[in-house]
Amino acid sequence: MGCSADDVCPAGWAGENRDWNLEDPDGKSAADVGRIRDEIQQRVIDLVDEIESA
Repeated sequence: MGCSADDVCPAGWAGENRDWNLEDPDGKSAADVGRIRDEIQQRVIDLVDEIESA
């Protein structure tokens, strides 16, 4: 999270990158922030499951 474009991100990561295209929670209602948080949580769970099954 934070660097969504390879040509802009200063990090020197040579591995796989995934852009989750998350909605920016800035200025959103508490309900919207909670929905974004829940989406992040589910994506992390799915990613860990994917890594563990590989």
